Amino acid sequence: MKRYRFIAFIVLSIALIGGIFWLKKQNNQSTNFRNVALTTPTPSVDSSPNTTPPSTSNEQTHIVKKGDTLYSIGLKYNMQWTVIAKYNDLNENAALIEGQKIIIPTTNQSKTIQAHEYKVPASSEEQQSLQSAQDYANAGSDALSYRLDPIQVVQRSLLLSRFAFSASDIYVISNIDKTNGSATIEVTHDDSLYIVYLNQPLVKGDKGVWTPIKVTY
Repeated sequence: MKRYRFIAFIVLSIALIGGIFWLKKQNNQSTNFRNVALTTPTPSVDSSPNTTPPSTSNEQTHIVKKGDTLYSIGLKYNMQWTVIAKYNDLNENAALIEGQKIIIPTTNQSKTIQAHEYKVPASSEEQQSLQSAQDYANAGSDALSYRLDPIQVVQRSLLLSRFAFSASDIYVISNIDKTNGSATIEVTHDDSLYIVYLNQPLVKGDKGVWTPIKVTY
């Protein structure tokens, strides 16, 4: 009987020790798991600056006040009022409403905005005048020599009489290419910008005479 009790005691002791060892192992595993969870690195946040290029637009917004007109707004921003009208899809005679938003384009944008285009019609009289001027230029004569200067052509051309350009207007050669026989003259007339396109239809170069072919304004 004592022998069975002793064996039972041994078995219980072994079971008890095994149970304690198992609980300890589980506790260690749980602790390790918690430590791993706590020490898992937090995903890094990219603190580098945003590489998206900033907007380069210099457009401005004008809020219409009582008494404002497209003309007065143009004067305020040193820009042709016709360009502002075109950029905002407004009729040039549109009445502005107090509180209305008007977008003022950038200087570079304004250079490409023209509201109207006028193609200079062909004229037999102009062709005869051109040929005469070219003949004089070829001969070295001063007669009709103004046809060698695109600005003088713009000032004096009967084909452009509808615009009534005068010597008091401001004329700027924005482009001239005698190799290809083309030129562009910017004319500031009555507070509006006109761009006149010319070419040399007969002879290209320093001795070529000019004639207007198109006006945008």
